[in-house]
Amino acid sequence: RRFHLVHLQTIYIFCEAIGPHRQCTGSGRGASGLETIKMNKAQGALCLVALGLAALAAPASAAFCTPTVLAANAACWPKPHDIAKYTKKLTNTTFHVAGQSPDFVTLTAATNLLKMAQPSLVVVPGTEADLSATVKFATNHRLQLAVRCSGHDFNGRSAGSGTLQINMVALSSVTYDATAQTVTVGGGATWGQVYGLLKPLGRIAVGPNYRTVCVSGCTLGGCHSPVSRQFGLGIDNVASLRLALYNGTIVVASPTTRPWLFNALLGSGANSFGVVVSMVLKTHAAPPKLVRWAFSLPVAPPANATDKTSFTTNMLFNRTWVKAIPATFTAYLTAGAGRIAGEWLYHGVDPEGEGMDFMRPLMALPGYENRGVTNFTSVGDYADAGFNPAAWIQRRLLTNVLAPDSQAFLDTLNAIFTSNPNATMSLFFTYGGQAARGTVGSVPGDMRSGLFQLIFGAAWIDPAEDLGRLAGFANTTAAWFARAPNTYNNQYVSHARIGPVADWKKRFFGDYDALMSAKRATDPCNQFVAEYGVGYDAPNATCSRVWRY
Repeated sequence: RRFHLVHLQTIYIFCEAIGPHRQCTGSGRGASGLETIKMNKAQGALCLVALGLAALAAPASAAFCTPTVLAANAACWPKPHDIAKYTKKLTNTTFHVAGQSPDFVTLTAATNLLKMAQPSLVVVPGTEADLSATVKFATNHRLQLAVRCSGHDFNGRSAGSGTLQINMVALSSVTYDATAQTVTVGGGATWGQVYGLLKPLGRIAVGPNYRTVCVSGCTLGGCHSPVSRQFGLGIDNVASLRLALYNGTIVVASPTTRPWLFNALLGSGANSFGVVVSMVLKTHAAPPKLVRWAFSLPVAPPANATDKTSFTTNMLFNRTWVKAIPATFTAYLTAGAGRIAGEWLYHGVDPEGEGMDFMRPLMALPGYENRGVTNFTSVGDYADAGFNPAAWIQRRLLTNVLAPDSQAFLDTLNAIFTSNPNATMSLFFTYGGQAARGTVGSVPGDMRSGLFQLIFGAAWIDPAEDLGRLAGFANTTAAWFARAPNTYNNQYVSHARIGPVADWKKRFFGDYDALMSAKRATDPCNQFVAEYGVGYDAPNATCSRVWRY
């Protein structure tokens, strides 16, 4: 057995089987396949001698040390001798202190200017051993961890006031295994690196339509892709992960090794269980080319049109039509000012045949406007097209709901557009097809069975607009959350003026109880905490000292 936890007044020891014999007797069995042995204090003390202590109970009032002043002046911050002891073990790591390091601002730059919380210390580990030591150091001193890869997260979960931020940029290698047809990706790698490596090999991986997005961040949240309808969600294409736990131990999770942890990680997002060191992704043969049809259509047919076929009533908001969209097509659409504009992307092998068979009825609709047809040689090229990262640096709000597989819900949408043709929203047709058939992970149900995603966003620069924007967005969020039960956590921005998400455990996740069982087994101290992440409302930093087992 390996010894995982001693927690608070009753001693709970979570043991993971590594051999046929128990070293401590007990009874009971925990969820997720971990044996749970419950003992009284006397029994626990004897067993501690035999097994070695993994974590000492912290006082009930324990919480993160997140100073709002200069970290070195905070009473809870590690003392100089503690820091010296920690840094002595490191071999290839750099440190950046708030207010002292010239690179601090660059390393912590926010994508969303509405989420500007700053860490107290940035650590850039250059080796896995240094990463392990850093996680253990943070746990020992009750420092809240924030893990940053690309900083793409609009909700600011890769930062946080007073946190110790681990920047994974130095652990970003990407390698391809031609025999297994998999790609191994470091925890700090971006999808641009993956796409660039695979393009000359004629392979693709299932990732998003922006190259700057972090591989691990997108994948842990579920990761819908331009090719998800053909190959599944990002989580359906993970072969294995390596994870640094709260005490620095690095473990493997896969469908056959710790499958309970594998399923918990994929879809839960927000680094709720540890730091992803690396992951192995499946790849697929790349389509010969990707074809994008850009277009615009009126919400309602023009008054003088003899053909009254409606793009909304007869197609977008018709369950039968939506379910019949070929899995080789994906759409990104935006509604506003009485029109729906966007693109249909074909990623099959027969654009002239299958592709045009689908597009002709759309092109024949009254008011159809052709905005160009573009051929791309790879998913990476498509992800690069028109991308301007500088335009992302704004104040930003974002919310979404996943459209349930329900004609009644589509009728509600159609009624909204009938009464208000200028309704504004985006519609992502990245679900259905193979994405609906996946069984891996802990995403909310409608990320599998839903028809598409409705996204509502606002972006601005002037802080004077904040209150008005937030008030309007609070109303939008409340209205749509009342209409649909599930939301994709990776595309939601929280704010105090929008109000709490009362049903977040059901809205953002699948089986939350199973996730908490996995959380208690792998992060018993609740060291990895993010807003609306697994364990968000549980006591945090409950261990005062840990060491690796």
